[in-house]
Amino acid sequence: MTTGGIIFLLLLIVLIAVLPIWPYARRFTIGPLMVVGVLLVTVLMLILIGIL
Repeated sequence: MTTGGIIFLLLLIVLIAVLPIWPYARRFTIGPLMVVGVLLVTVLMLILIGIL
């Protein structure tokens, strides 16, 4: 897979992960769901890159 394809996949995953969480993150200042989303995206990125 090319670097562009990997970047596109990562952006797509981030978008999919953030969209459902975004209203909650804006409603609550801390946004605990946002933290969970970021952690999930990080794990998915590591799996995609092949580190995990």
